[in-house]
Amino acid sequence: MKLAHERAPGGFDDVEQVIPLAERAEIAASYKRTAGFDPASLSERPSWSVTRSTA
Repeated sequence: MKLAHERAPGGFDDVEQVIPLAERAEIAASYKRTAGFDPASLSERPSWSVTRSTA
């Protein structure tokens, strides 16, 4: 919200013109990495609830 306000203080009709989808996706991915919820991190660590078969 801060970024949108900085780039378009008078408002806007289309968020894509203010913050393109690729940039929004990278912002979301950054938050996921910081919180430890990005798919790569989750796939690399052992599961807390699924027991893997050793057979």
